[in-house]
Amino acid sequence: MIEIINILVIIFIWILLLNNFYLISIFENLLKIKNLSFIGYFSINFLSLMFFFLLISFISINNLHLSFLLIAVSFLSLLFKSNKYKFFNFKILFDLSLVFVLSLILSIDILATPYLEWDGHSWYFHALNFKENFSFFNLGTLQNYYQPHLGGIFWALTWKLSFIDNEAYGRIFYIILYIISLVSVVNQISKNELIKTIILLILIFLTYDKFLFKGYQEIVIFSLLVIITNLLFLIDIKKIKYSQLIFLLFASSLLIWTKNEGSVYFIIITMYLMYFQKLKKRIFILFTSLILIFIKFYFLSFNAPLGDMSFSYNFILSTDMFFQRLSYIFFHIFIAIFKYPIWILFFVLYLINYNKKFTVIYYSLSSLAFILITYTFIDIKDYQWLIAGSLDRIIFQSSGFLIVFISYSLDSIFRNFKNNKKIN
Repeated sequence: MIEIINILVIIFIWILLLNNFYLISIFENLLKIKNLSFIGYFSINFLSLMFFFLLISFISINNLHLSFLLIAVSFLSLLFKSNKYKFFNFKILFDLSLVFVLSLILSIDILATPYLEWDGHSWYFHALNFKENFSFFNLGTLQNYYQPHLGGIFWALTWKLSFIDNEAYGRIFYIILYIISLVSVVNQISKNELIKTIILLILIFLTYDKFLFKGYQEIVIFSLLVIITNLLFLIDIKKIKYSQLIFLLFASSLLIWTKNEGSVYFIIITMYLMYFQKLKKRIFILFTSLILIFIKFYFLSFNAPLGDMSFSYNFILSTDMFFQRLSYIFFHIFIAIFKYPIWILFFVLYLINYNKKFTVIYYSLSSLAFILITYTFIDIKDYQWLIAGSLDRIIFQSSGFLIVFISYSLDSIFRNFKNNKKIN
């Protein structure tokens, strides 16, 4: 029973942390996104918290004390600014209840078997580093020192918020981020609570992988991609303001600090932004993006020599080896798509839906191109082991690009079905 109470307390604290109306007011004026839902602002608050604690991670400081301060600010905002946002209405309370209940169910499911999987044992030391109030610069003494550390910060922080001293409770952070990202999307598509809930449950059913919550960082990349693509869908990209552009670039840069492959997703997003802009903004996007990437590798070089941070590539392969490796990659892509059937649903919906095709096909093809280039030319003798052990996780990460398209397509199908039923 004490374990359930602990889970409830952690989820409640996180919801209170995200429920900062002062931040909501700031982003409402700064971003000016029309019709952004309340949970949509939650997701933006999540991005701002992640960026704030990322900056703090470079100094040795007790982030638990900072979190208590932020909790107090959120509580004060709830007391003094909640009326402005009509907090106590059915729609918002329903959405918050949905986040709370789903987070509780998945947390119980994860904690029923709380052990860490293979890579999780390495990433655990990132969390332990921040749990003990060390800074980023201590990571050089630990495993995965050549990898960025964003997930470890919040794994540690949530671990500290738990009154049971067990790292497994720290992983509740991943669940809350995952649920918030999906709810922020479905909240935009319909006012019908039943349709939204059905679509949300479909998304969870097709993307939830208990294995990835056992210490892996793929959930963070997936969730960030869902939130960012949702914001890109809501903002008029062709008429984007500099304030919106700066926010999107800094929010997308969180991907860089999650795993090394996050840099590729960051580049995919920035190239998409550049495509719709005139020369002046293109230069601004390119310059800002290069600085953000440089900053990541500059700081990472303190913990890892450059040779340790990157894979070597072999672009001169024999024809037989090239096609052998390529066929092995396609075989495992096929397997991964069935492991994460959200891709199968995407292919079906793409064939019958004619809206927003350029955006979703750009993201999906860019992700597949990233997979093909990486695994075809990476210079490693046991490439079969690498492909079999990691390609499916790349497929899962990149499915975050598809969630918005799938959600709107499902909503369109449900509405058409409902209208046809009324006519009949």
